[in-house]
Amino acid sequence: VQFPTIFNIRLFYNSIRDADIVVCPDNAVMPFLLTFCHMLNKPLWFNIHTNVRHLLEMTGPFGRYFSAPIVDGFIRTCANLTARTYTTSPSYRDVLVKRGYRVDG
Repeated sequence: VQFPTIFNIRLFYNSIRDADIVVCPDNAVMPFLLTFCHMLNKPLWFNIHTNVRHLLEMTGPFGRYFSAPIVDGFIRTCANLTARTYTTSPSYRDVLVKRGYRVDG
């Protein structure tokens, strides 16, 4: 997934306009996709497959107490704003639900 820039933002907009459903596997472009999907009234489905919070917690105190909660909060907020959120396994779904995510499957 390429990050939206001033040069390719129209490509993102047109691709979403022409789609029936938009599926987002990447957190970095989520704010743009949420905005465009809302403007164009298109459903956005999010796939969460990496436990980013756990990875950040392993980087030490800064990651555990500062980065992990911020990043997890950002991803949770975005995921809860999508039409559907899916993950890779029932056990990871349970982890996300305990953290306040709305996970459909």
